[in-house]
Amino acid sequence: MGGVIVITCLLLTLLLLPTSAIKTLYTMEDLSSTGYGCPNPRHGLQLLRWLAQSGIYFDNNGIMRAQFHNNQYGFRYYGNYENVLPALQCDQQYFEVGNLNSDGADALPYSVRAAYVHRQGNSYEYNMDRIVVQRTMKSNEIGAVYITEHSRWSGTLNSQNTFRISPDLIRSLQSSSRSTSFQHQVHANLQFNNQTLHTSRFQVPPSQQQISCEVLCFCLIIIVILCFLVPIIGGLK
Repeated sequence: MGGVIVITCLLLTLLLLPTSAIKTLYTMEDLSSTGYGCPNPRHGLQLLRWLAQSGIYFDNNGIMRAQFHNNQYGFRYYGNYENVLPALQCDQQYFEVGNLNSDGADALPYSVRAAYVHRQGNSYEYNMDRIVVQRTMKSNEIGAVYITEHSRWSGTLNSQNTFRISPDLIRSLQSSSRSTSFQHQVHANLQFNNQTLHTSRFQVPPSQQQISCEVLCFCLIIIVILCFLVPIIGGLK
């Protein structure tokens, strides 16, 4: 029975791994290394810069606070049903922005919507980037900011490409000169291999890491079942 408990704990740890392993980004270089919002026609970088400069401010105590309301700019409640993000306290909620089809999204700056407005065809990349903020409703405090993307294969958030944005990085993005320079650098660096990134990020099956995790979960479930069945079968003999 002790072995069953150990295996069950291991299984629960594995299932909770995606929410406990979210990397925090502290610098522009950290953000650049993720490839978030790149290459064109993705809109994530423009969206993040807009949020930092127009959707969030720091109060006198250095606490991030929201300058938006639900449904404004396309913000809508995010239930975290996939368990991609950490669990919340009862007075906190997640809000998602970035879906350019949402009501109110047309109020986003043209720089965020430009590629989508002039899109050709129905390419998935035009509207895949998302930002999720953790907000305390009474105080309007922003406890966390996450950048992420919708997975082409499931229509849910991609846990492998979900990152937390530190307050220091938000401050850096609020500096217009630094964020503009960063955006130009990223697009210049990725322009030469857009086709390679397009193929590797959008036309291949889910990553081997995700597949391995699913296989390991399945194996552990089988082991737990066997641990219960073996003593029963032995008793029947």
